[in-house]
Amino acid sequence: MLIATWNIAGFQPTNNFDMTNLFNSEGNPPPDLVVIGLQEYIVTSVTNMVYGPGKEGIQLWQETILNNLKYFDKYCFVKEQHLQGTLLLIFAKEKMRDRISRVEADSVKTGLGGNAGNKGATLIKLFVDDSSFCFINCHIEAGSKTNNTRLMNLIDIHQRAFQAANIGRSTVSYKEIILF
Repeated sequence: MLIATWNIAGFQPTNNFDMTNLFNSEGNPPPDLVVIGLQEYIVTSVTNMVYGPGKEGIQLWQETILNNLKYFDKYCFVKEQHLQGTLLLIFAKEKMRDRISRVEADSVKTGLGGNAGNKGATLIKLFVDDSSFCFINCHIEAGSKTNNTRLMNLIDIHQRAFQAANIGRSTVSYKEIILF
């Protein structure tokens, strides 16, 4: 499994954007699962806050990552979840497709008292065979002076995630929770 995250500050890749160094496993087999978490993948604006991000930015990153992964193995797109400027993407080797099940996605807003998606988290949970995973990509307040707020945001994300569809923590025990 390869997990990568970064705040890209609104950067938009071109068609030939080279990410192969990120996916180069230096003599080891390519990962079966690739999880990418981006923060600020779109420029924060009033329009984006009111209407949400367009699918173009999501699709651009999805295609860019798949185009780079093809140099290492055959990969397929599994799932994405976005919340304004936070994007979580999961890819798997084609041979893993039938082993992945029960894929669910959610997002939790923590900005402006839980009402705005400028801060918060995107989450994707899934099973690989009988092992369960939950990936959480957070974009919360920065700086050590806000540690109490950051901690409260993490607690809020954990408590509110996957509750709308009655498929939350009480019904599934995860072997691995990956927060980044």
